[in-house]
Amino acid sequence: RTNVMTDPDDDPEINSDQEDDDIDRSDNSDNGDNQGRKQNVKFYEVLVNNWPRVFAVAICDIPPNEELLGDYGCDFWANFRLMMRRRAQLDEIKARINNEWEMKYDALQTENEELKSQIEKLRKSKD
Repeated sequence: RTNVMTDPDDDPEINSDQEDDDIDRSDNSDNGDNQGRKQNVKFYEVLVNNWPRVFAVAICDIPPNEELLGDYGCDFWANFRLMMRRRAQLDEIKARINNEWEMKYDALQTENEELKSQIEKLRKSKD
């Protein structure tokens, strides 16, 4: 997996025919929340000096140089997908607003040039 923030259920690098290395096919999950994904750490939120901190706590022995695997849970990925859709929508809205303001700015620039031209003509006619 090259992008750690990719939803493991939507990974384009994984062919549906090939085995997913992140999925443990044995059903040894303690609460069924991780849907069979391998994990060797669980995340816990703890208040330290009244500030929230997240700790990864090993749930099994982890050999040196082994990757720490945790599962954020189904809600995380649902919210992540929603956030990405909202971000795309916000980008579209920003682009539309920028285009509108550019059109207004260009119209004002044109009007300003016309007014300058009229002022110049009036000055010349006074002379």
